[in-house]
Amino acid sequence: MRKILFLTGCLLAGYFTVLASESRGTMDFTNATLIQVLDVYQKMSGQELAIDSAVNRNAKLTLRTTNQVTKAEAMKLIEQSVATQAHVVITRIDDKRASVTLEHTKLAKP
Repeated sequence: MRKILFLTGCLLAGYFTVLASESRGTMDFTNATLIQVLDVYQKMSGQELAIDSAVNRNAKLTLRTTNQVTKAEAMKLIEQSVATQAHVVITRIDDKRASVTLEHTKLAKP
């Protein structure tokens, strides 16, 4: 079994076991920056991410799974977490690329 361990100081401890698309693992991102989480997402998806300049790359996120999840489930959880905690949306452009933009509600000025 191949294990991928992502550690960046004390800020990030993200762990996911990857063997095949249906393998299962857990994630633990504590006070991670958006760019750190997006880096994991990019590696999992194999897609190049085009990140809009308006996106706060240093926004902090926390995402933990207590139960094991598949790679597809982990990617969906990351998409949901970045939307709710950093107010950004990951949109697939094609099989090789995805865009990362601010939610439309955050673009509107009061």
